[in-house]
Amino acid sequence: MTKRARLGGLLSLPAAADGTQRPVISHAALSAGTTRRDATDFLADLRSDKSKTVFEAQSFTVLSRVDPD
Repeated sequence: MTKRARLGGLLSLPAAADGTQRPVISHAALSAGTTRRDATDFLADLRSDKSKTVFEAQSFTVLSRVDPD
């Protein structure tokens, strides 16, 4: 049986201007079959337009906001 995680999004912190650091990519996901309401609410908040604005204000790039359904 294959279980699939529900992908919530990807964020990237930009590379260092001098080229010494590659971009850092962070993933957010839920385990398949999760019933934790706090986890699903947290992921929904990360995917929101409000969170996108906050991340971008801190120099993050939102790479994807995948619909987990």
